Amino acid sequence: MQLATTQEARIRLWFASLILASSFLLPLSPAVRAQSGSTQVQGPWITSLAQSEVNDSIYATEATSLLLRQGNVHHFPGGDLANGEAIGETASSAWKIVVLRNGTGLIVSDYAGNLMRKSLEAASEPKQLATGLRWIRAMVEIPNNRLVVGTEDGKLIVFDLEKDSETARLDGHASQVMQLAMFGDALISCSADGVVKFWAADDLTMIREHKLTSNAIWSAILSPDHRYLLSGGADRRLQLHNAETGRLIMTLGVLPDWVTAIQLLPSDVVAAGCMNGRVYLFHLPSKLRIKELPGPGSAIWCLGASGDGRKLVAGTRKHGIFEVMEHAWEKELQAALERFATEHPPMP
Repeated sequence: MQLATTQEARIRLWFASLILASSFLLPLSPAVRAQSGSTQVQGPWITSLAQSEVNDSIYATEATSLLLRQGNVHHFPGGDLANGEAIGETASSAWKIVVLRNGTGLIVSDYAGNLMRKSLEAASEPKQLATGLRWIRAMVEIPNNRLVVGTEDGKLIVFDLEKDSETARLDGHASQVMQLAMFGDALISCSADGVVKFWAADDLTMIREHKLTSNAIWSAILSPDHRYLLSGGADRRLQLHNAETGRLIMTLGVLPDWVTAIQLLPSDVVAAGCMNGRVYLFHLPSKLRIKELPGPGSAIWCLGASGDGRKLVAGTRKHGIFEVMEHAWEKELQAALERFATEHPPMP
């Protein structure tokens, strides 16, 4: 427990330094410009991204200046970053967003621990699902019309989206829940004390847990075949593990700063967002690093992709959203594939 407390203190201290460094910033409305083949939405802190499975629209949450000041929610119809609109506000910095699978609404959390539901079908005031929770930076929709949120004190809280009410509260982790994600029938959670847990989505019983590191894990995902677990966080490493046992297979890369987000792309490409403001691309089958994508100049906070995977989208600490099209790494991917095709394991 002391380790968890230390990790939480480090994260809190790091956030405090960001606040002090940027407290002079004013909220900015999204404005788009093209630069170096990418489109950028200039603005403040984009804390999360989500895409509608119904119409490919992108939604984003924004933290403006001091964390307890008002936040905003943005909508980019059809995923077009050149045509964004503000569609809602939060009492404090907006932190995490989920688009419901049926496309009918959004769930948004803010820094103060409020959880709100906003309809996308009717012009109505957002509905408050919960207040006074510990800081929520992780949430995901799970089967049977339910939502799971992860809190700063390690709780997993389940909400029934038909009744808009809390139905269960679990002691998920000993430290802050950094991410929740669904892969097939499994729910994966990762935390600030370096633990990744697998849960059965139907009844939220824990399947297994892996202690991967003593540092905070910001993001953990499964490979397309669910054989491998990729993790990244405060130890600056993008690591590949056996998903069943947690055994470290190899470190794909040691990056210059914290790994903040991991995103799967087509052709087994893995994107890792970094606190230094760059995105690093790896080819999973060959284990090769294929490309380093420069960002607009501030920390990568979250990653997403278009429905077809041909566009990578990143939210940043001080430069809003930027996107990079697939052609930016096609040449390097092809070179990795050709190299991989000629390599053979040594004969016994």
